[in-house]
Amino acid sequence: MSYSTDNDLLAEVSEYDLAKLTGDSSGTTVDYDRIERARADADSIINGYLTGRYPVPLPIPYDPLIVKLSIDLTMVHLFEFAYSKNAMPNTMVWRRINALKILSGLTTGVVGLMLQPDTQKALGGILISKECEREYSETKLENY
Repeated sequence: MSYSTDNDLLAEVSEYDLAKLTGDSSGTTVDYDRIERARADADSIINGYLTGRYPVPLPIPYDPLIVKLSIDLTMVHLFEFAYSKNAMPNTMVWRRINALKILSGLTTGVVGLMLQPDTQKALGGILISKECEREYSETKLENY
């Protein structure tokens, strides 16, 4: 299951522009197979970043942040196809940069997802205590 839908993309861009991005110069026919490939690539990037921190693929309902990242990265992939012989618009370059920064934040825990409580319990993880002895006596060091 994809993190975003065709309707999510159509909320971002018109059907005419989507048709042009998918290869129809007249802007009349949208190539949904190309969109699906771009979306699959975007979702693979998302899963690649989140592996080890969250169970992937993520459970439904998807956090709105994940949907936004999927839309942004799908759009970036579509623009890369459409602009393969030209420079891609700066807005798409910045969308990619921002999406990857957010994904990095999700990986490190600086940014978090709003998951269902039962999913959060299943994540497990390592708990650490920051309350520890900072200075060790000579006898304690000898034990190691």
